[in-house]
Amino acid sequence: MCTGGGTCLSNSDCPVGQTCAQTFDTACEVSQQANDPFVVGSNYPLDSVAVCAVDLNEFGPAGANARLVDACSYPSASPNSDPSDCVVYRACTTAAQCDDGNACTIDTCETAFCRHTPNTGATCDDGNVCTLSTTCNSQGFCTNGTSAPCDDGNPCTVGTCDPSTGCSFAPVVNGTSCDDGQYCTAGDVCTGGVCGGSPRNCSDGIACTTDTCNESTDECVHAGNNASCSNGQYCDGVEVCNPAVGCVAGPPVVCSDGLACTLDTCNETLDRCDHAPDDGVCNDMQYCNGVETCSTVFGCQAGTPVNCSDGIPCTADTCDEVVDQCV
Repeated sequence: MCTGGGTCLSNSDCPVGQTCAQTFDTACEVSQQANDPFVVGSNYPLDSVAVCAVDLNEFGPAGANARLVDACSYPSASPNSDPSDCVVYRACTTAAQCDDGNACTIDTCETAFCRHTPNTGATCDDGNVCTLSTTCNSQGFCTNGTSAPCDDGNPCTVGTCDPSTGCSFAPVVNGTSCDDGQYCTAGDVCTGGVCGGSPRNCSDGIACTTDTCNESTDECVHAGNNASCSNGQYCDGVEVCNPAVGCVAGPPVVCSDGLACTLDTCNETLDRCDHAPDDGVCNDMQYCNGVETCSTVFGCQAGTPVNCSDGIPCTADTCDEVVDQCV
């Protein structure tokens, strides 16, 4: 302690005219070296070797507050370096005493001093989760990594990387154009970090088709609905839906039964064909062979011949076709 108060290690730590009343056993000697342990020949800057004799009791009870640190040239000319990256010479008897905790150096004990040779090309971890595939460079630093791809596959988010926590994703501006990968949506835009669109318009403008979108085949489907084309009339046939042109009239119902003596008509009221017999069509204009009739199943049928018998054995009974009577 300075004679006027205040902490000191030597007289130079006290105000002018005061002296440091406390003496310490801890002492260091520093010498400048003409060689550079970082990269041979670079001399940035000329390095100093500090040799210290430390009394831990001078740093609190039983050395509780003492922590041995390495002295080195810093800042370094190498990018992304910090004091812990400095390479120092340290007295040693075994290589195990030279471990500097740096994966990018090969630690050896040579001629009683530690040597830390850059482990160029070795895989390492720079402590930054935003870099991948980092390797050791020729100066003993972990670098040369590639940026972590912060891509969640969502076109409606933008990824950023924090060296401590890693990737995070924020939604892009609402209304940003995107593609949700769905055929059956159109006009896709981002909303709250989600891509979506309106249902695709598959209308073909034809009233008799049912228009749907098939996501599996990526196409609009237009299924004909024949029922929607029906005009409720039986006799003009069954209307059908042609997906290309719309409703198409069906062929009229054919009521012909192939019989010349029937009058074939279509009954709209009863939704059926009617076949009215017309006996007159069957008349062969012959009196004596009887009256012909029309069968709706077999057509014209012969009549029963006229019976001219008068029951008198002595008369010759005949049918006179000229006068259309028996004589």
